[in-house]
Amino acid sequence: MISEMLPSCSVFERNSHYRPPNLASEGRYYYLKGIWDNLNPHHILSGMQSITAYFSNIMPLTAEEVALLERVAEIKVLRRRESFLNAGMRCTFVAFIEEGAVRHFHVDDQGNERTCDINAEGNWVTDTKSFSSGEAARYSLQALTNSRVAVLSHHALQELYTASPKFETIARVINERIVVRLAEISEMLILSSPEQRYQRLMEHNRLVFEQAPRKYIAHLIGIAPESFSRLSKRMMEKK
Repeated sequence: MISEMLPSCSVFERNSHYRPPNLASEGRYYYLKGIWDNLNPHHILSGMQSITAYFSNIMPLTAEEVALLERVAEIKVLRRRESFLNAGMRCTFVAFIEEGAVRHFHVDDQGNERTCDINAEGNWVTDTKSFSSGEAARYSLQALTNSRVAVLSHHALQELYTASPKFETIARVINERIVVRLAEISEMLILSSPEQRYQRLMEHNRLVFEQAPRKYIAHLIGIAPESFSRLSKRMMEKK
């Protein structure tokens, strides 16, 4: 379920065992619809989106199910650069970004921060291994901008799954969206040049260029921070 689907900085191997679920007819319809919506280029998340709207977009919820989700989801308002998970802590939650952006990072052996992902509205964040196993988190989560997140604890998720099978179906759809995203990231890092990665980030994640320090962007496209200004200059000259 959601505890098995969320990305962290080391996500590629953990999704290799995933198999599509066997769903009943109604569930299968919404399951496949959710995957298509994610692949459809016209399905673009923009602006603030509540967790209830996100879930309902995958599968319609009853008033009772919406009320339950709103009750168990804890809303947190984060200031820019405020951390809500630090490496070494046990991660006990998954969080949906309703507004703003969140940075995933870790500290290497030399004490340098390494940004490995930035997620904006409509995405989920957690430390997957820590959340699933109870081990100490290896990664930290920090608000890149003033942000609002909806937090679901272990207990909250179990309450949702027990209350309605719809929530399990929704979790599977989200899992497929994560798998597609990870495949795209992996393909981009393996097959694309730094220039192509830069261009793709500009086209699909403009918020990163508008809000993130240049060293974070350099990490995301796989180059040294000191090389970013030269790359940026070359890209601007091509326009």
